[in-house]
Amino acid sequence: MGVYVPSGYAPPFQVVDDQHHGAWIIIVGALGLVVSLVSFLIRLYVRLVLSPPLAYDDFVLLGATIVAIVQTSLLFTAVSQGFGTSIDLLQDNQVYKIQTLITISDILTLITIYISKCCVVGIHLRLTPQKLHNRISRVTLALCTAWIITAVFIIAINCELNRPWKGAGGQCVNLANQTQLQRWQFIVSMDILTEILLFALAVTLLSGLFMPLKRKIPIGFAFFFRLPLIIFSIFHIYILNRNIASPDSTLAAVPPIMWSQVELNYALVACSVFCLRPFMAAVSTNYGTAGDTNLESGSASRTPKDHSSSSRSGTRVLSSTVDGGDLWRSLRGGGRGLQAGPVERDIELVQRGQSEDAGPRRDEML
Repeated sequence: MGVYVPSGYAPPFQVVDDQHHGAWIIIVGALGLVVSLVSFLIRLYVRLVLSPPLAYDDFVLLGATIVAIVQTSLLFTAVSQGFGTSIDLLQDNQVYKIQTLITISDILTLITIYISKCCVVGIHLRLTPQKLHNRISRVTLALCTAWIITAVFIIAINCELNRPWKGAGGQCVNLANQTQLQRWQFIVSMDILTEILLFALAVTLLSGLFMPLKRKIPIGFAFFFRLPLIIFSIFHIYILNRNIASPDSTLAAVPPIMWSQVELNYALVACSVFCLRPFMAAVSTNYGTAGDTNLESGSASRTPKDHSSSSRSGTRVLSSTVDGGDLWRSLRGGGRGLQAGPVERDIELVQRGQSEDAGPRRDEML
């Protein structure tokens, strides 16, 4: 029985009742995609206007965003075919199309999350010249790559070496199968493990910096912003486990898909947090004009005044930004080799290879 529509009114785009939950998917997917696109545009503005040129991790994030758009489009197509509607109201050919679209959508979801991990690893490699840290970063990237390859095969090939949506009597066909739950438990467990490794990389990076804790917190916040992804993954597998016995698979699969959408879009937003400080400084502090031209610096470059006018002091003021390698070595050495004036200057992490554009070389400043 259809929804009653009074004369002169158009039918609703989506119905929400006990047998129709597709609107939930559309709301979560559309809202998440809008937030992801806005955060990407902010990052693009920062990298093109405030801190050019683009780096390789920016192109990686662009790829992740494109995959996310395709994934969301497939999910919306599945809803238009009846996903989120009670299976009793669907035809067999509709169920087949839904299973096909959801399977491809799940694969693209995992690929998007994987590319976002690659973006974070790329940021680690760009920030520090430490060989040990970079080696660990590459090992983490290799583990993430092994995870995504395994996950894609787990989803795309069922235990009968057939397409997971092929046939109605297979052992790995629908949500109500215990084997399918175990596969997702493995995928989510490895996802959480890789996120913990990325968190450990950030802790290692910050622990090697000789700076006050209050200065480490803003830098660490950008890396630790990904930690809620672990919570979203846990919610995803928890809801999947709770709905595993439901006979109405097209309805029971909606909440787990919603949590996977939250995780996907949050992963994209977390990759753009690194650019929020200069953006906020440009639109707020400076009333729409660019402040500092460095990615990780949000305030305008300030030249400290040298209050010691005596020629015997020999103190030179560092008035420009050094590159990531020089900064790292100076911080590891407790500040030796970089003489600061009486007025203390904020220390920021900046991209390596931009010292020629940011100011004089280190040997010219000393």
